[in-house]
Amino acid sequence: MERGRRCVVILANDVRAERAFPAIVRFILDETGAPWDWEYGDMVFWNAEAHSR
Repeated sequence: MERGRRCVVILANDVRAERAFPAIVRFILDETGAPWDWEYGDMVFWNAEAHSR
């Protein structure tokens, strides 16, 4: 079986949008193992589950 490659391109015009990036990537690609804390440190990310209630 041939394996493909997938990616997500996220464009935003405000740095505050970065908080949603991990949730967006997980929603589209599932868990990727991306080391978000390397780039964003202790930033509190947006929690899609908490906002869907």
